[in-house]
Amino acid sequence: MEVTFFGTRGSCPCSGDAYSVFGGSTSCVLVDVGDEEPIILDAGTGLRSLGASLRPALIERGRPLHARILLTHLHYDHLLGLPFFSPLEDPGALVELFGPDQGEATLSEVINAAVTPPFFPVQIKEFGCEVRLIEVGEEPFDAGNAVVSPRWVPHTGATLGFRVESGGHSLAYLPDHQAPLDRTGVAESVLDLCRDVDVAILDAQYDEEEFARKSDWGHSTVAYAVHCAATAGAKSLVLFHHDPAHDDARLEQLEAAAQSMPGADRLERIVAARVPEIATRLKRQLVSFVQQLRGMDLKKLPSISETIDWARALVLLHVNELDSDTVESTLNMLLKYEADIIAANRQLQSVLAKSRQE
Repeated sequence: MEVTFFGTRGSCPCSGDAYSVFGGSTSCVLVDVGDEEPIILDAGTGLRSLGASLRPALIERGRPLHARILLTHLHYDHLLGLPFFSPLEDPGALVELFGPDQGEATLSEVINAAVTPPFFPVQIKEFGCEVRLIEVGEEPFDAGNAVVSPRWVPHTGATLGFRVESGGHSLAYLPDHQAPLDRTGVAESVLDLCRDVDVAILDAQYDEEEFARKSDWGHSTVAYAVHCAATAGAKSLVLFHHDPAHDDARLEQLEAAAQSMPGADRLERIVAARVPEIATRLKRQLVSFVQQLRGMDLKKLPSISETIDWARALVLLHVNELDSDTVESTLNMLLKYEADIIAANRQLQSVLAKSRQE
């Protein structure tokens, strides 16, 4: 089981150099479970970049995506990425969207009301793929070879947490979790989700001062996340749902402080959720760029075709083994030539058009 964070923020996205390490997109986590189709936790704004990262592999294998998206709840920061998920545009793709029972309204009615004019220019039904909306409560269900166990957790509105188990590994995902005022007791549902898991991904949006001002806003503190994970016997803790006011420097401080908080000594590891490291991002960008080059008439551009062919072979055959320096230098080289490729193609098309006219 491999976990990649594409959206780590809570409440709203943020951008700028101050958010480059821990990320600025809202909640979206990719869970790879071997050869199975991916499991995606929440559809925040990070879902757009997740879709883009999947694109090269989908092109390579030549068949559309079948993905399962587990929605903890329907607040904007967990839903806004949905219409920007590029596989939705692919005929033959299937996206199964599991979300909490909404009571009087159905999950389908609520989501279709959010992704529709005047809030969004098109409706879910207008995308090219098949979307299945599935309401869930606390009954476990299968996601391929993985077993997903949902539980209702304290938050504002109908909110689920998920436990995912596959191949002897387990994780708990509770991105939005209202801490009690005394920050001591732990809800039984939270304990069920986190008990003895390998990784607990928990709401850690506030520090103590912020919680004092926003104690009924539906979230937890870093210290309470440590307390919950330790109480449930989790092995590792990932601090998640970062407040948009917390830049990289502040999150580094909170991550460091968490190491000595009560209960931390009972956990093997405590880290704050980060977006993929630079080498991983460069690999994905490089593969994507090389895929785009396939549509260009490089054979008629001998001055640069040898360089591009070398880069394509290097990336597609050895992308998993490339060190970050090689990836970065190759990407920079390709980007340098991109403008030349486009300009040369335009010039070539212009010459061909004139020759036809003559």
